[in-house]
Amino acid sequence: GRFLLPLGAIWMYNVLSSTMTSQSDQLPSDSEDDQHDTKMLDVLSRTLCLLIQLETTSNGTYTSSINDGTKLYHITNTCLFPEKILSNDLIGSSLEILFNKFTGLTGSTASASLAKDFTKACFEHSRLSQESKQDEKDSTEMNLHSLFNGEESSSNGHSKDELKALDDFVGDLCNSYMEYGGHYPFFTKVIRLFLRHDFNAKTTSVVLTKLYPILHVLTIEGEEKISLIFSLTQSISGGLPSSDSSRRDPSCVLDSFALSLKKRDKELLRNDYVYLLAVAVLSRNLASSSQRCDCGLRAMRNRMSGLSSAVFHDIIQVSEKFLHSSRGSRDDLITCVFDVCLGVPKEMNSADKTASWEKAIASLKNVSRSE
Repeated sequence: GRFLLPLGAIWMYNVLSSTMTSQSDQLPSDSEDDQHDTKMLDVLSRTLCLLIQLETTSNGTYTSSINDGTKLYHITNTCLFPEKILSNDLIGSSLEILFNKFTGLTGSTASASLAKDFTKACFEHSRLSQESKQDEKDSTEMNLHSLFNGEESSSNGHSKDELKALDDFVGDLCNSYMEYGGHYPFFTKVIRLFLRHDFNAKTTSVVLTKLYPILHVLTIEGEEKISLIFSLTQSISGGLPSSDSSRRDPSCVLDSFALSLKKRDKELLRNDYVYLLAVAVLSRNLASSSQRCDCGLRAMRNRMSGLSSAVFHDIIQVSEKFLHSSRGSRDDLITCVFDVCLGVPKEMNSADKTASWEKAIASLKNVSRSE
């Protein structure tokens, strides 16, 4: 057989997504709690160190047989452990090493099916933890029935049950993140993961809506530029559709990003992660719409109606620069966003602040015609 022990193909990664409970039926004392946490730390730290060794070994047969999306799902489960676990320096640094490898920041290029494999692993894990073998048999019969009746896939090739499992998991992560997760860079990277364009659009909207009051926390202090650019690149669906044939962003995603830029108790700064991403996504859509149809422009006008003049100005400036760019690529878009949002802010005169939508769009259309 392929495995010497009957532990299952992903048994080592399952350690990271398991629940460790006390054997006592009585409420544990403080000392018992400490002992339990110490055991958890020991098990997780040893498992992570072993996984890092296997992942960084060129002939790691065991790890190479498991797709990165599945691995990524199981390491993100550690965010649901008590804060004492996540605050451990060894565990935090180990998780970041694995996260960066599985997402493609370090090592090999990320798998094109990363989000799809992640979602499938999430669904399979939720079923394994909730259903007996008989229930799984019944589920298989139901899936076959749905398949024959054309009900198998609801979005991006995922079944409704798969998307429900992902929504539940992301909801739990958001709850933990709001409670304590913002202190830890690894947890922040996990939350950013669901803003990637290849995850289900509803998932992205749920994260932006649920974390609306604290979206500024998704900015990692002192983050290296290469890491920031990589994260933004993975979250933007493409360059100008007219240039690279990339798909346009779903309306619900555009609406959610526009909402994130509107006035709140703690407004986003121009160098905040979500600000940069939202301006990039909205500018891309505005630039594309100025080339194509008035219906897209009307929708963008409605989205941008509640934005401050400064935010409106940034989006218009990025859109114009993007249309002027040589290739209209995703990399060009990020460069334009950095030039506008991270550079010296342009002084806005009264004419800028009161500029009409029609004037802004006329300017963009003139750029489109001249290119």
